[in-house]
Amino acid sequence: MEDETLLLFDMASICNRLLAIRDRISLAVLEADGDHVWMISYGILALGGAAARIERADRGYLARTVSSTIPWSDVIGTRNILAHGYDIVDPLTLWRFLERDIPDMSQALETALQATRKDTPSP
Repeated sequence: MEDETLLLFDMASICNRLLAIRDRISLAVLEADGDHVWMISYGILALGGAAARIERADRGYLARTVSSTIPWSDVIGTRNILAHGYDIVDPLTLWRFLERDIPDMSQALETALQATRKDTPSP
């Protein structure tokens, strides 16, 4: 079984990278630049992959603590759409995901990881 804490940490790191990209560009840049579409798509693919591994692990303690704020099925579904429809990726859909979903997901993951740090005994 994979370490759920590491998966959530990876997901938080990916969210931070996606937010950093979003902060450097605009929708117009995204629509005009296939490289940015590719970078953002890859980040969402990675997020969905990690979410699927958590889902298969029957959502352990940490995932359950953030399950009400993270739409796991939507993240996995978005990943599947990108993976199988990569040739028809809509920049506006990616932008909306960056604007609406990633900030909340990032916050929920950070909250769960902070709770883990508090629950972990010091050496």
